[in-house]
Amino acid sequence: MVTARLRRQLRVQHGEVESLRRRLSDMENSSGWRVLQEVRPVIRAIAPMGSRRRRILMALLSGGIAVLRGRPQRRMMRLTGRALRVLRRDAGPAPEDVDGPTARRLTVGCYGEHCWTVGGGTAHALQLLKALTDYYDVDLLLPPGVPLRDHQWYRDSLLLDIGGINVRHYANGIEDTYDIWLSVWNEHIWPAKTSKRFNLVFFPFVSLDGGRYTHIANSQYTAAYVRERYQTDNVVVIPPCIDAEEFRTGPKEPMILHVSRFALPSAYADKAHLTMIQAFRQLCERGLGGWRLVLAGATLDEGEAIYAAHLAKHSHGLPVEIKSNLSAAELRDLYTKASIYWHATGFSVKEPAAQEHFGITILEAMASRAVPIVFNSGGPPEIIDNGKCGYLFNSMDELIENTWAVATNPKLWKRLSHAARQRARYFSSETQRLRMLATVSRTEEVSILIGTRNNLEYLKGTLESLFRCTPPGFELIVVDNGSSDGTGVYLASLDYPHLSVIQNTNNQSFAAFNNQAQRIATRPYILFLNDDMQMFPGWLEPLVELLHSHPRVGAVGSRLLYPDGRVMHDGMMFRRSDSIPYHINAQGRPVREETPVEVDALTAACLLVRRELAGFSTDYRRGYYEDGDLCMRIKEHGYALILHRGSVLIHYHGASMGKDQAITEEAQRRNHKLFLERWGAKLPSLVYLATEKEMDGKQLSCRSLLPPGELAETWPLNQRLMR
Repeated sequence: MVTARLRRQLRVQHGEVESLRRRLSDMENSSGWRVLQEVRPVIRAIAPMGSRRRRILMALLSGGIAVLRGRPQRRMMRLTGRALRVLRRDAGPAPEDVDGPTARRLTVGCYGEHCWTVGGGTAHALQLLKALTDYYDVDLLLPPGVPLRDHQWYRDSLLLDIGGINVRHYANGIEDTYDIWLSVWNEHIWPAKTSKRFNLVFFPFVSLDGGRYTHIANSQYTAAYVRERYQTDNVVVIPPCIDAEEFRTGPKEPMILHVSRFALPSAYADKAHLTMIQAFRQLCERGLGGWRLVLAGATLDEGEAIYAAHLAKHSHGLPVEIKSNLSAAELRDLYTKASIYWHATGFSVKEPAAQEHFGITILEAMASRAVPIVFNSGGPPEIIDNGKCGYLFNSMDELIENTWAVATNPKLWKRLSHAARQRARYFSSETQRLRMLATVSRTEEVSILIGTRNNLEYLKGTLESLFRCTPPGFELIVVDNGSSDGTGVYLASLDYPHLSVIQNTNNQSFAAFNNQAQRIATRPYILFLNDDMQMFPGWLEPLVELLHSHPRVGAVGSRLLYPDGRVMHDGMMFRRSDSIPYHINAQGRPVREETPVEVDALTAACLLVRRELAGFSTDYRRGYYEDGDLCMRIKEHGYALILHRGSVLIHYHGASMGKDQAITEEAQRRNHKLFLERWGAKLPSLVYLATEKEMDGKQLSCRSLLPPGELAETWPLNQRLMR
């Protein structure tokens, strides 16, 4: 048996060698090769081997040949990029220099109308963008003409490290170059071509067309008005965050603090500074001695500076301090000293936009163990549990009474201040990071199922690349089919929070162990994945987005490559002569196109399926035709199958297969017979049966279920595959 297997392997390798010899002979007999031999001595004299001049020359020659073949604009752009990469090579290897194929990360563009100013909105937007930098390339685009802020400015002005965010000015049309787009501007939603569009809303001050966007609101209060004014239910809530451990907690002074911009009062906005001064006056008259009220905030123009001076005059004779335009460090120092924090925004006006939309300064004060006493309106009720970590007041009398109780009862203050800091910890940067990543990637909608047996080396590589390239949130279920190579201990050592491991005592079939894992899966989308894969950045998001945005799509597959970049799976067609599904362009180089395309069959090595359609027939054996059978059932139910060529993985094909070639071939014959018995009569109505000539080409044909143009709006927008 071993001898027969070795002979088959030798025949396969001999065939590959003969194929390479034929390709080499074709090259050597071409006119281009003969011309190259004539000019080679000249090239060696001008640009010796190994020199930088040689590398630049070869990049230019490669681009020049491409221009002669057509598509000059695109080719010239690639030519320029290659030459620049050669010049940068001394600084370290670029992604293109590594062996085998790879893929660039997805790109995120964010237009931030006010993200060059100091404020809670700017901090919130930057924190959301920073959460994406672990998995995406992120650009913050500021309006033309405003100061171009650098990383140090954000550290000094907001005490915020923006990490890997690139800050640049907006230029016309740049929004259409990004895979993912985020608009941050309350009075307008900036459009972009990509279908992956988000809009960060602090409050919807005007009614806009919010269709075809996912809106990110800072509170449930804001979200309710987004739904009403933008006429959409596609709204998620991601509150601002703080790192409570960065805020010092004392020692405290008898001080009441309020922080907000010194905005001029109007019928549509009022920070209620005068109301707080009046309440403090009454507390002083009641006998609250030794305490002071500090009103801190920014003045952005002369009118606001005049208003701040007016407040100082209005509080004459009281221990009230007006502090304008403090640095972030000075403001943190006030939080540290404050025992009580007041917030009364919206108290004197009923306009919804004039209420506090969330209240980041409230959280900052709570993190510093100041007891919050806050007007019961807008977003603050989502922060404060009344009576447990602070107070919500509805009238000036309640403000005065609650403040008196806290200021004169040290035990009450201690209990509330401790609970306030604990509550502030809930709004952590890690919680916000996970929410933002889940919103953009939708990985929380996916259960990934992997089966393995005595394949620890490849399994480790698969899971390492999965965790490295995939935003967290997905459910992972691994079935260990009786491994004896340490797989069980390795899986037990993983601490991914959404991991489940099924330990079988025997080797289950491909259909059986996948169905076993599916029975405990909890997410709406099921992803079947082999244990011998290598992921690239942005591999999962395109698959999920297609199922999410196209109800008539039942399953989506990825472009799979061999480790050297040749095609393993780039679409499948059925051959008319034997009704067998074959991989188109197998062993060839992938086409440059990265958009989705409808197909008749997909491989289950990486296949995302709607939960209600998933599941394999256990009539088949050893992992052959189970996926073809599933594809036919999906098509029979009226759903389309899509190959998304923007999702790229390497498949170490054969590492997860049985090692006995004779048994494998017998299983293929048996399963093909069963497949034809079940689907043979229906195939002409379900799939396109291709001729031999069509099978030899690269053009995919299928029995379409989707109308023309339905997949036209898609992402990623840019070509990311590199070889």
